[in-house]
Amino acid sequence: MKLRERSPWISNMTLLRKIQLTILIIAAFVIVGFVFYIAKNTYKESEGALLRKAEVLALAMQATGIGYIWNMDYEGLDVIVSTILVDPEVVSILFFDKNDDLVSKEVNKDLVNPAWAIEKEILKDKKKIGRVIIYYSKEELTKKIKHFLITMVIISVIFLVLFSIVLAQVIQWMFNKVTDPLIFTQQHLESKSRMVMESNELLAVKVDQQLEALTRMVASIEEITSTVKQTASNSENATNLGKVVSQSAQNGIEISKKVTEAMSEITTSSGKISAIVKIVESISFQTSILAINAAIEAAKVGELGKGFGVVAV
Repeated sequence: MKLRERSPWISNMTLLRKIQLTILIIAAFVIVGFVFYIAKNTYKESEGALLRKAEVLALAMQATGIGYIWNMDYEGLDVIVSTILVDPEVVSILFFDKNDDLVSKEVNKDLVNPAWAIEKEILKDKKKIGRVIIYYSKEELTKKIKHFLITMVIISVIFLVLFSIVLAQVIQWMFNKVTDPLIFTQQHLESKSRMVMESNELLAVKVDQQLEALTRMVASIEEITSTVKQTASNSENATNLGKVVSQSAQNGIEISKKVTEAMSEITTSSGKISAIVKIVESISFQTSILAINAAIEAAKVGELGKGFGVVAV
């Protein structure tokens, strides 16, 4: 089941107008209920007053009718009845004798639909000499209540109009009292929001700059890392080369030591060889001298000494 759509004029109303309309409707119901409550109570009070008035009048007519009926002064009764019938609430007053014969002049305003009647017996020395009936109508009471309702409705309408004007001013004042700080807060928040947006934009620019700088720094760090790695590799190679050079130097030192020792040995051997050579030369010299001497001696011998001379050479 579809919900009934709201009336356009209600949908187009502002919140302030809706509040005013709601309060006016509630006030109207309260006033109408109050008016009807007052009218009901007024009607009851008026009806009670009318009943008391009718009871008093009936007692008065009962007391008054004793002399007139006893003396048969029926014209006097008519004068009294005519005087009382000036009251619009009294429809008719009828006096009867002890034989229930009508003795008063019948003055009938409206007996078609009388509201109610009060009947009292007229006694003299505790003996019934007649009776009186008073007819009352609530028409005047109804007219009074209608007039009262109309008056109250007019007063209520005037009150509602004045109340709506005052209510509009009060609600507008209260609404402004509530909304002014909200509007100020909204404006303040909008200002702060604009400042935050500008700060965010500036921060975004700075962040971009920082990101760009960070990118460059990362690239530099990568380059430095690569250089450090290359340097570490070169250092490792240099270390290895140093180790090789150190080992080579150590080997060179050992070789130098060995060469030195060999040179020392060679020097020693050379000295020995020189001594041997000198000895050999001495021997050779001596041998040569001996050979020469042998040759000389062989030559002296002649043919016999040729072979000896060859051997000596």
